[in-house]
Amino acid sequence: IVETSKQCNLDKDVDLLSRKKGQKYFNYIDNIKTNKLAMAVKLADLTDNYLRRKQYRTSSKVDKQKIKKYKKAYKSLTGHSIKSTIDHI
Repeated sequence: IVETSKQCNLDKDVDLLSRKKGQKYFNYIDNIKTNKLAMAVKLADLTDNYLRRKQYRTSSKVDKQKIKKYKKAYKSLTGHSIKSTIDHI
């Protein structure tokens, strides 16, 4: 029974991390706030994506838009800027 409960919780975590077709991005981010594990995974994902895009010598318009989206999502989840968090790493 314990194993089934853990699997059920993991299924919920993964489900929260899977953005549904037609779901607005920031509604998806708001849903992630309800689950600590899903939030930790998403924060790591946002940080990785942000750092990869920031390392490009030149940023396209799409890169700049995505960076802006990552920063807004990170702040929505944590209340802190992604840059201030990364500066402490």
